[in-house]
Amino acid sequence: MIQIKVDRDQKGKIIAFSGNGHAFYDQPGRDIVCSAVSTLFHHTILALGKYLNINLLIKKDQEQGILTIKIGDLAPELREKADLLLETLYLSLVEIKKQYQEHLEIVNS
Repeated sequence: MIQIKVDRDQKGKIIAFSGNGHAFYDQPGRDIVCSAVSTLFHHTILALGKYLNINLLIKKDQEQGILTIKIGDLAPELREKADLLLETLYLSLVEIKKQYQEHLEIVNS
């Protein structure tokens, strides 16, 4: 099962996402749940980095199935744009969980 941990600050803003594990929906290379989660994470990383020029702390271990994204302090206008991407990532993961509950867990902290 993939476990996603979502960390929020005191204002409810997402400050980190961690994903770990494998979905085991299908064999590696054919697992649509792993593929969807990985695509969403990488899409968000690219958008935050390339289009918003936000420096992210990223930790990756593909073999272990670990990916962590941490967002530092941002100016208010940049934070607002980042929130759109981060909350969209969150909502997308929630939708995947609805369909594949045995393969994805989301923990809010």
